[in-house]
Amino acid sequence: MKIYMNNDYLQQKYMQKLRWYHFKLGFRQFIVCPALLILFIPVIILTAFIWLNMDSAIATVDMPQLFEQFWSIMCKFFGVFIPALLSIGIISGVGSLVARKDESLIQSMFAVTELRKGNPILIFKGKDKRRGYITREFYTLIPFEEWKKKQDAICDAFNEHIIGELHHGGKHNDNSNRIIIVTAKGRIAKDKGNIYDDDI
Repeated sequence: MKIYMNNDYLQQKYMQKLRWYHFKLGFRQFIVCPALLILFIPVIILTAFIWLNMDSAIATVDMPQLFEQFWSIMCKFFGVFIPALLSIGIISGVGSLVARKDESLIQSMFAVTELRKGNPILIFKGKDKRRGYITREFYTLIPFEEWKKKQDAICDAFNEHIIGELHHGGKHNDNSNRIIIVTAKGRIAKDKGNIYDDDI
């Protein structure tokens, strides 16, 4: 996914939001689909290996008594830090995989000039299995009116039709930087009127 930003500060801020929202998106996938927890098996094995060998690793390093406690604390810190870092990476990676296709399709809807402040970021995706509705929420700095203009193109890209209207997200549906799209599978053909004259 290309990022069309020429300001280092804005790009850094955008990347922080991207990582945070993808982490939240990934975390939700583990709640919705607990089977994904299997991805943590290598982390669990590594964590067990580190802690089972912690005492011997501390003892093998010969250093002045003054630094022994510091070395012990450092080893235990990395025994927690490394598994935590790997876990965050796994969760964020799942979120990025879930978001990749939708973000790429949405990005292709807008011109480069509209993406100068950052590409839309998928922050929520859920499916109502009973009704067949798919809800997507994007973080974006692109004006709401521009999204409405692209409504038909978005439907074509997803091969879905929009339920109701695009609207703002947030706790009270009043956050201008969040756009919610509710869709269902398949396009609905527009009524083009009768092709043939019934009187002929």
